[in-house]
Amino acid sequence: MQNSRQILHSFSYFYRNRPLRLIGVFVLALLLGLNQGISIVMLIPLLSMLDKNTPASSHNQMVEWMKGLGEKWHFSFSLEFILIFFVVLLLIIALLGYLKSQWQSEYEQQFIHTLRSRLFRKIVLSDWQHLTRKSRHTHIQILSSEIPKLSVYYFALMNLITSLILIGANIALSFLVSVKFTFLVLLVGAVCFLLLKKFILRSLSLGGLNIAIFRQMSKQIDDFWTMVKQAKVHNAEAFYYQKYSDMNARMFSLQRRQNKNRALSQFVFTITGIIGLVVIIYTGYRVDSMPLTSIFVLILLFGRLFPLFTNCNNYLDMMATNIQSVNLVIATDNELEDKPFGELSVPSANNGLRGNIRFENITFAYRSGNPVFEKIRLEIPNCAITGIVGQSGKGKTTLLDLLTGLLQPTEGVIHVGENQLQKHELANWRQHIGYLTQDVCFVDGTIRENLVWDTPYKVTDEQIMEMLSKVDALDIVLREKEGLSAKITNFQYHFSGGERQRLALARILLRFPKLLLLDEATSALDKNTEAHIMQCLSVLKQSITIVFVTHRESLMPYFDHVVDLDALVVKPVKA
Repeated sequence: MQNSRQILHSFSYFYRNRPLRLIGVFVLALLLGLNQGISIVMLIPLLSMLDKNTPASSHNQMVEWMKGLGEKWHFSFSLEFILIFFVVLLLIIALLGYLKSQWQSEYEQQFIHTLRSRLFRKIVLSDWQHLTRKSRHTHIQILSSEIPKLSVYYFALMNLITSLILIGANIALSFLVSVKFTFLVLLVGAVCFLLLKKFILRSLSLGGLNIAIFRQMSKQIDDFWTMVKQAKVHNAEAFYYQKYSDMNARMFSLQRRQNKNRALSQFVFTITGIIGLVVIIYTGYRVDSMPLTSIFVLILLFGRLFPLFTNCNNYLDMMATNIQSVNLVIATDNELEDKPFGELSVPSANNGLRGNIRFENITFAYRSGNPVFEKIRLEIPNCAITGIVGQSGKGKTTLLDLLTGLLQPTEGVIHVGENQLQKHELANWRQHIGYLTQDVCFVDGTIRENLVWDTPYKVTDEQIMEMLSKVDALDIVLREKEGLSAKITNFQYHFSGGERQRLALARILLRFPKLLLLDEATSALDKNTEAHIMQCLSVLKQSITIVFVTHRESLMPYFDHVVDLDALVVKPVKA
């Protein structure tokens, strides 16, 4: 397999999760299999020793060894002893099976929990540009459905190794019963695996298709919820239903093919085993003239080894089905840096930034295009409202993203006062920023939770209500019976566009920022509400540096300076 080294590396992580418990599961599986094998191999010798009419010539090496053991210790094998022996053996097998099931389930869930937490931490702490290049549906799929398949794969691998060890142990025991016919059983097993090679390769291919179709299905569900209002108004429900129905039919067909492939491989394996058993019995009875007791031993021997071969086939099929999921998770894990959450300092209560913000010879370009900025020099005054204007595509939002450190300039530096903005200081720099983006979003939860989840301070309900009043959003909360404790679900249908903008502005201001970045923050507001909020910002600018991206001419009187990205100049606004 192409990524065998990576898979081996990830298995070492699987092992390191709780190594003693995993070793315990492995040992229990071996003990369970060995006890089952010993119980079958010893059954016939013990019963044949009870049969006084069985000639000594028909006894095998196991019988002779046990007879010698009884004579050495002056002990006779009675029916009562044999029954007690097998009851104890079966109880041990049941106990081992219970412990193995419990330990394996606990380990599996712990592994899934740990890997999900670690991978999601790496995703949320990854670079902004990396996140914007990746499909969110891939990450959702990996965290929800693909990581559990990793556990299935590795336990199948571990069980395959266990089965191979048990096959070796049972073969060693079987040689004590019959060397010749043990080789015949092994030959039948080898023929079965040769016949099933194509089924395993088919499972590998179908597993990859399963991942691709599942991702497309989740994408189509998300697309519907994104466009649900337009779909309802335009009577386009049938369009989305048909797209999802077609993909659902493909998934149904694929899963049928997977089930058919698995069932057919089992059928071929079983038929081959039955034919092999008939050949072995016929050869033993007709050609080798074996007594019926030995034939019975052969049947039990075959009945023990053949299920182990079947298990090996099942585990190989499970591994082939899930290997693409393993590769996907490993590739995602490897491309993300593993780092802890940094310790964030609580911003000081000092008013304002320590000086103006200066862009000095800044050049920036996205990967797939020409430079958005090329050696620009701009200055954003402290404790003032600076408007950012320009045609679409001129880099207004990009300028804000450079200010936050989400994007890094290709060349040049950004100064805040006398200090250069350094990459390792960005986390604490962002503690001073309040950023209201164009797309306002809320999470499912209470209004209170949505207003304070990202503030570095402890905020009281009184402070929340005061801030809501400042941005003309108090009525939105008061109309709810539960007030701040009211639950929000599907926020885009709970609040109007203007209400969402006012609530979002309150949330940003509850961070008590020193730098306030607003990207089209009043685009959904009426003139009166917009004027009220701009008057509020005009008061706040005494202690806050405000940068406002807009296309609205009506906001110009509120700006102290304007950055025109079309001309790349900073112009003071006349009173």
